[in-house]
Amino acid sequence: MSYNPAPTLLVLTLTPLLAYAGADFSSSVVFATSGKTSYTTPTLIQAGNGDVLAFALRKDEETPRIVVRRSSDGGGTWTEDNELPGKDAKLDSACPLVTSTGKILLLGTTPPPPMAEGRPASLKWLLGNSESARSGGAKIILFESTDNGKNWAETADLTERFWTYPRSGLTRWHGRGLELTEGKQKGRLFFPGYHFSIKSTEPDKDTKSHVIYSDNEGQNWSFGGSTRGFSYEGNIVELGGGKIAFHSQTNWPGYVGFRAFDTSLDAGKTFEVSQKIDAFPELRPTLAGVTRLAAQGAPLLLLANPSSKTDKRFDLTVHASPDDGRSWTIHRVIEKGFAAGSDLLALKDGTVLCLYETDEYRSLKLAKFNRDWIMQ
Repeated sequence: MSYNPAPTLLVLTLTPLLAYAGADFSSSVVFATSGKTSYTTPTLIQAGNGDVLAFALRKDEETPRIVVRRSSDGGGTWTEDNELPGKDAKLDSACPLVTSTGKILLLGTTPPPPMAEGRPASLKWLLGNSESARSGGAKIILFESTDNGKNWAETADLTERFWTYPRSGLTRWHGRGLELTEGKQKGRLFFPGYHFSIKSTEPDKDTKSHVIYSDNEGQNWSFGGSTRGFSYEGNIVELGGGKIAFHSQTNWPGYVGFRAFDTSLDAGKTFEVSQKIDAFPELRPTLAGVTRLAAQGAPLLLLANPSSKTDKRFDLTVHASPDDGRSWTIHRVIEKGFAAGSDLLALKDGTVLCLYETDEYRSLKLAKFNRDWIMQ
């Protein structure tokens, strides 16, 4: 099965906000609310040809579904929404991964049938009706694209293998996958997710982050390790020397109000090093973008989250670590006021993009900046 949308170009003007020598910052709305349509859950990738793809969950009067827009000029202009394909239904989550060969893999889920009153099934409902959802058509499907995300083909149905985590409960998938570029397992592919305990009844309780991995370019997949403490909706990032880390929301006792940083020293087989990030607050947990900026200088680990000292999701801030997360010494505000979940992506030329929820979870805005702006 293939999918071939006909893109329409939207011109969005990026308005510079700062004009310091060497520093560059601009922002614009990419996914704008219109009528009853709103957008959440941002994810960014850069395809092998340099195009940037922005994924979002579109909500309107129909079943929520994943859409994607494309930019061929580093985030300056974008196509209109294109829906990602499912076999029999649209996708309600998508986790993309760009490989070193240029192929893009995408782990997507299709939703179960709507509830009796016509509303989409909630996560709380899924926890109590996991098997009913699966028998009703909810699936985990692997897609691939060999032309930079213009066409997609379904390659495997992974529902049976990954619907639940071993000796635990329901799995969920989100964020951006990665391929290891260093270490003994160079070339290993990862998708991030999280899972519930067998007895979980609440969406934000008794959860742990985990990965699945492949050592043969995505042909076969296995469960990797999971985090030690309670965490969910984490993003993974490669650190130096082939290590990977989860940056996650957490409700682990002693970590509440901060983020969890769980490191794997064995290429994702286990996550045994857990650390509380106490250099900045997160009093209202949210999905936080993370990326590693290696171009044009020493590597910087970047993370963006709402860092208000209240329980509101205000003041989206990018935090920078020069030592792979051991310390966080630089903090730059991207957006004052309301801003929630985000994704960060360092482009090949050193430009950093941050796509984030704003307008009370109705629109997605893009901030575009460089190393000089972070460091000034």
